[in-house]
Amino acid sequence: MSVCGARIEHMFEALLLSAAAADGRAIVSPAARIDKLAALERARKALEAEQVAEMGEFCTRRLAASRPAACTDSEASRGAAAEIALALGISPWAAEHQMHAARSLVNDHPELFALITVGEVSFATARRVYDETMIVSADTCRLGRRDGVPGRGGAGGAHRRW
Repeated sequence: MSVCGARIEHMFEALLLSAAAADGRAIVSPAARIDKLAALERARKALEAEQVAEMGEFCTRRLAASRPAACTDSEASRGAAAEIALALGISPWAAEHQMHAARSLVNDHPELFALITVGEVSFATARRVYDETMIVSADTCRLGRRDGVPGRGGAGGAHRRW
């Protein structure tokens, strides 16, 4: 380790000592904190993926259950969005947008959803992809992929890179 690196490490140790003394917490090394941050980020992404999957499944089942009833798909969609909005503490409009994005990711874009489940992309990034491709049918998007690899193949304008 360089002399400069050693000095910086001692500065961090001094900061940790003063912070620990100030609030009575145990001293934790910077490396341990970085490891904890990485673990927390992995856990957050896993929870986000689980939430997207659950939302997609909820929407699919809720809309299927409402078909025999006397309500339209639009009414059923708004009802499901209202339930999600209450559960997540967000506006019905935001819930409806998230609901449609989650359902589309789970049902129509399984490769992109798989990237969410392994933490390669966030739901926010996947929603941007969804927003840009929602005018393209799912069948057309699938034509743009060969061998299950996103971005390969070429059915005209359906060439996509996730």
